[in-house]
Amino acid sequence: LRRVWLLVPTTKASQHKYQGEVRILQLLNTSTELMKPAAEYLVVRALGLPAMLISFVGFSSCLGRRDSATPLKVAGISGVFNLVVDLYLVLGPPKAGIFGAAVATVGAQVLAAAVYLFVLSRNINLAFRLPSWSDIKPFVSTGGVLTLRSVCVMTSLSLMTTKAAALGTIPIAAHQVLVGVLTVAQFCPEPLSQCAQTFLASTAARVRGGTSSAEETAFTKHTGRLLLTVALSLGAILSAGCALLVAKAPTIFTSDVLVSSTIINLPLVAGLLTAAQHMEMALP
Repeated sequence: LRRVWLLVPTTKASQHKYQGEVRILQLLNTSTELMKPAAEYLVVRALGLPAMLISFVGFSSCLGRRDSATPLKVAGISGVFNLVVDLYLVLGPPKAGIFGAAVATVGAQVLAAAVYLFVLSRNINLAFRLPSWSDIKPFVSTGGVLTLRSVCVMTSLSLMTTKAAALGTIPIAAHQVLVGVLTVAQFCPEPLSQCAQTFLASTAARVRGGTSSAEETAFTKHTGRLLLTVALSLGAILSAGCALLVAKAPTIFTSDVLVSSTIINLPLVAGLLTAAQHMEMALP
């Protein structure tokens, strides 16, 4: 599988493209021995970006119609596909390594996008045409702030990764462990955020405008307080749990003694970052 892929960068344009990815990785202080597999992974994962965007839109569309079953099914199907193909390409006969992992992930993203398109085409009238400014304007006005927030978060993460990589192998390994902990922890506040978007979005605007009924006003206030209380409680539990996990059991993340000795000194950082991430995701 990898031999077929390595035949691709034979043209001059492909070689320039590969050099572009190398320059991007150099900005992140990627070590020389990791440059080639990282470039392969970056190229393959980039091919899955359109499918990932389609899945994001399909996911939001289902939540907007208060359909939480379809995203759960899509996540289950694509997750199982990713696991099976990942195990086969990485540990099976192809022995494709990180390239195989990237292919499995992109395949799962394409499958998820296809399922969302199939489901949405049966429930709403999908029209594949170029949108006009009147079609785009509501999304720009509503999503502009969220887009800016995402850009700031990803920029901050990229800068932290760059600085950690510049410090050496041990610091970047410890940094990746913390990123992994935060990545797992983020799945806890995400359902709360989705619940708020699904059940409050339809009534909150009418409450602010003074056009809601008494029942809608009471529902909005009660649900908002409930979600806020649960978010604060869950954030405190997650923060304490991540801090204890990093302090008391660093060896579950790595068998390297030097990396473990670095991680064990970061419980406060892990706890504060988890709490900040939880509030940032759940409260909006």
